[in-house]
Amino acid sequence: MNHGLFLQFCDKQREEEVNNLKTETQRQNKMRETIQRKLRSVEDSKADIEQQRETLKGQITGLERELEAAKKQAETDKKAIDDLVRERDILNK
Repeated sequence: MNHGLFLQFCDKQREEEVNNLKTETQRQNKMRETIQRKLRSVEDSKADIEQQRETLKGQITGLERELEAAKKQAETDKKAIDDLVRERDILNK
């Protein structure tokens, strides 16, 4: 009779251990799914940010070209003004 109780006890322990393992597996699966969702979200954000970065790089390149063109135009304008001032001075003498 003692032997039968012992086997019942062992069966209950195994069943409890199996249930605990199932519960732990479910918990870990939920955690894995949550982490995967977060990872996908971060990867999507990263892709968006990289795209914005490339757009900004293009804008910066365009602005640098505009700045160089404006500098050249300013230099040309300064030379033209200097020439006109010299001509005026010559005419006023």
